[in-house]
Amino acid sequence: VSRDEVFLSGKGETSRIVSFSESSSGRPMFKTRWRNRQIRNTFNVAVEHGGYLYSFSSRFLACVNAETGKIAWKSRFPGDGFLSLAGDKLIVMSKLGSLHVVKATPDRYEELASMKLFEDLSWTHPSIAGDSIFVRSLGEVACIDVLPNQGQQMAHFDSEQKVGPNFARFLSEVNLSPDKDKDAVVQRFLAQNKTSPIIEGDIAHFVYTGSGKEISMASGLFGARQERNMTHVKGTHLYYLAVQVPTDMRANYVLLVDFNEQLDPRNSNSTLSWVYGKDMEMRFLRGGKPLPMSWFAMPQWKAPQIQVHPDPKLAGRLENRSVDSKHVKEQVTMSVYLPPGYATNEKRYPVVYLHDGDAAQKFAHYVNVVDGLISSGQLSPLILVVINREFNLFKGAAGYAEMFRDELIPAIDKNYLTITNRSSRSSVGGGFGSFYALLCGLAAPDLVGSVGCHSLYMFDMMGPMIDPLLARPTTQPLNIYVEWGRYDLANNVENWDMGKMAQKMGEKLQKNGHNIYGGQVNDTTGWSSWKNRIGIVLKHTLNQ
Repeated sequence: VSRDEVFLSGKGETSRIVSFSESSSGRPMFKTRWRNRQIRNTFNVAVEHGGYLYSFSSRFLACVNAETGKIAWKSRFPGDGFLSLAGDKLIVMSKLGSLHVVKATPDRYEELASMKLFEDLSWTHPSIAGDSIFVRSLGEVACIDVLPNQGQQMAHFDSEQKVGPNFARFLSEVNLSPDKDKDAVVQRFLAQNKTSPIIEGDIAHFVYTGSGKEISMASGLFGARQERNMTHVKGTHLYYLAVQVPTDMRANYVLLVDFNEQLDPRNSNSTLSWVYGKDMEMRFLRGGKPLPMSWFAMPQWKAPQIQVHPDPKLAGRLENRSVDSKHVKEQVTMSVYLPPGYATNEKRYPVVYLHDGDAAQKFAHYVNVVDGLISSGQLSPLILVVINREFNLFKGAAGYAEMFRDELIPAIDKNYLTITNRSSRSSVGGGFGSFYALLCGLAAPDLVGSVGCHSLYMFDMMGPMIDPLLARPTTQPLNIYVEWGRYDLANNVENWDMGKMAQKMGEKLQKNGHNIYGGQVNDTTGWSSWKNRIGIVLKHTLNQ
């Protein structure tokens, strides 16, 4: 940014300006002038013009004062991408295939020209030579000649929203009303439709009234680190977004008002997301607090049979245990749930091992759901072992399957009234806990007969952990229940989808001779989704 200063990004959550100089002894000296989160989490290389830095910050285009580090503006348009500088113009190539020319000014986001180029993804900075711009997508290359503006009207590439007939009549009424009456028409309509979303057939209309420059909505319906702009109804304070979804769908969402998340004030249903944190970032990558989200269900969605509340009194009981593992080189803690009547008879019980159990209990009250299912007669009594060890994507699973097979199962069989044949042992989990569950089942098919996976999270880098087990001859097939959400953890801009990965793994396991059940469900991902099907997964894995 100057002869003796450089802008550095790449640490993920922060960026900085570093000054460098020379000491009296000739040694280099470095000092951080400012450091903050205004530009972060991007593969984009920033550019500088007129004392301001321009870069993508996550998926937002940002302008930052290079002197102070303060944000000048941030824009959701034109969508995540890569930029280059040509004179006083930003040349932006969005990942979704549109090219944009933007004025490099700290005043505001000002788009000068744009065009749709590619149907597939683009992950590259534009290159500029003379009066031509060169860009490429994953499958094509394009050259665009820059010509003087002939007065074409600018357009963004959002798909036109399909709305229900009643909502369309309402929008028409607002449009035809005098400006002084528009807000009254809006208030009358909202008084007749008190909750959000407003549902017509297979269309959910999300509405927001209030002030703000940037109003949008994020949801698992759109994917990780993704959101959709809400349309402003001119002459009013109303914004809306119409989404077409299956009539038995359930999903979480959150409103963003000037980039700040907030629950939908017109919806009393809320939950904590185990998967997402601030900015719809994935918590297993960035950490941070769980994101409070609203949730909605379409008319044909079926609620779970057992409704639980935080910390209800259990009919069964919990015991805390641990094993000092030589395989993972740490103490592994667990909670063991014993069903009602356990202490008064000598009956032996099947065992379900729940992986990444701390998250399952915190976000889904898993033990309480199982206790309710047993107490109501919907599930036969069982012993539930809640293993409180979280999967770390970057450390892998070294030693975990061996700990499960050689140390944990023997400890449980020694201390509790378990049925010790493989058909009475199940390994279950959600997300990365599902990966643990599958890994342990494949590593110990002589000890485990069934596996249950809520949304199997398996990135490509995890393949080497499980491929050697799949290469073994399948002499003892597992019964594996694997499910994934129609809108599971995914990002189409980054070209990955855990739902597709789960489906692909299910097909691979079936070809290897295992018995596969389950499939796609009309939901999103995380324990706020999975908790609704705990009973279904357990019934399949226990063959009840």
